[in-house]
Amino acid sequence: MTGVDEGLSGLRVLVTGGDRGLGEATARRFAAAGVTVLTASRTAPPGDLLATFIPEDLRSKKGAAGLGRRVRRRHRRPSQQRGSLE
Repeated sequence: MTGVDEGLSGLRVLVTGGDRGLGEATARRFAAAGVTVLTASRTAPPGDLLATFIPEDLRSKKGAAGLGRRVRRRHRRPSQQRGSLE
């Protein structure tokens, strides 16, 4: 891949609605560019999608807040951990 995809390798993105449609297509494009992809939706994405699935119902504020907490707790880089000097 070229153009927009250059330089994306090593980044991480969260794609909501990554189980189908535009969200799934977006997650696939990022994964093909070497990006670590997290997807959040009520249903799991297709098994061939190279992404970490986070089951969450984002139709409510509670679901969105829960997703934010889960992502921060489980998927932050070591340099972003509390007490880090970086």
